[in-house]
Amino acid sequence: MSRPRRLGLVLLAIVAAVSLLTACDKPIPQVTALANNKVTQLKAQNYCFDASHCKRDINQNLPTLKVTGGSTIQLDVPGDVADTSWSASEFVVQSDGSTRTVLGTTFLTNTHHADLLVPFVGQGQDFFIAVQSTRGLLKGGQWQARVEVVN
Repeated sequence: MSRPRRLGLVLLAIVAAVSLLTACDKPIPQVTALANNKVTQLKAQNYCFDASHCKRDINQNLPTLKVTGGSTIQLDVPGDVADTSWSASEFVVQSDGSTRTVLGTTFLTNTHHADLLVPFVGQGQDFFIAVQSTRGLLKGGQWQARVEVVN
């Protein structure tokens, strides 16, 4: 193999490695939740920049939002999520592990903000919220939080 060709292959390998490392170092977007006058940053349980660059942290402890029934949870998503379609859901996990939607799912496009109404459930009746980015089949992420209803 000629020296210029070998040099070209080495340079190509270096460029490929740098682009791969750059994709790995991208910060994962966070969702901001405002509930009961307290701001909480939600970290993604999983997030894919593209089909080959995904980060998963399914073992993290979910943050807890303390709210009262009838109040509002305000969600704000970063620009790269807001520029596409995303959804916000409220759900309960049943004792058998299945989920049941509490108030439904809101689908949004080209907006940074959503308000979720906290249902009037008994104190101690916790539920969960989930934000799902739908940037296509191989891109996007999911953020979750536990919601504790207090008096």
